[in-house]
Amino acid sequence: MNAGPPTSPGPRSSLELVLPSSAEHLAFLRACAQWFCEYQGISATATSRAVLGLVEAVSNVIRHAYGGSPHGSIQVRFRASDEALEFELIDDGRSVPPATIEASCATGDEHGGRGILLMKKCMDGLRYEQRPEGGGRLVLTMGRDPPLGRATAAESR
Repeated sequence: MNAGPPTSPGPRSSLELVLPSSAEHLAFLRACAQWFCEYQGISATATSRAVLGLVEAVSNVIRHAYGGSPHGSIQVRFRASDEALEFELIDDGRSVPPATIEASCATGDEHGGRGILLMKKCMDGLRYEQRPEGGGRLVLTMGRDPPLGRATAAESR
């Protein structure tokens, strides 16, 4: 059985994982994200950026939403369309108002702003919202058409 990517990408597919809120599972997440991007025919450079952004996002959930406790869970959904890849994270941890995240991002302070800046550099889009039932929902997007990711676009200027 060949576990590698197929010869033609699967332009419309999805994958869903539920991970414990523990850094021990980040290697598994990296492997799944790498495989998913390769399966979609994404370039190696864009794949590296997507994996970095996604792992940073999950690390932030572990660190900030769950305070490092391994007893929470993080639902990670990978989706692909003809236009973009989407990575959705849903947690039941402590959430913060989106305005607080944007303020931290503007200053890059110790409350997570640098991680958000990294995610924004790796991805084309980032959307965070508090869930009414508690926890948060973060959606990261990356377009399929080159250049992928903001960092790539900035480098091409």
